[in-house]
Amino acid sequence: MHRHRQVTCRVGGSESKPTSVLHIGAFDSNVGDNLALDHVQQHVAAALGGVTQFHLADIMYYFHSQKNSVIDFKQIISHLVAEYDVRLIVFGGGGLVQPGYDA
Repeated sequence: MHRHRQVTCRVGGSESKPTSVLHIGAFDSNVGDNLALDHVQQHVAAALGGVTQFHLADIMYYFHSQKNSVIDFKQIISHLVAEYDVRLIVFGGGGLVQPGYDA
């Protein structure tokens, strides 16, 4: 089972069906990254208008904990897309891109 956090943004007075967005990033790694990731969410929500539900996928949990397995990551993302009826995938905002190493 994977952790799931959701953020809902409303732009304007619309109560339309929410647009579901999967946001993949390095959440909770530091304050600067969190601010940058939040900034991306604000801009995406403004561009989409209405109600946007962001499903937050922490790259450290979903990818790095899998030792950077592309196959596992694709399976996890496919599962999240299906489970939350995702219409858009957004990567990053905080700038954390680094290779994984076996200890």
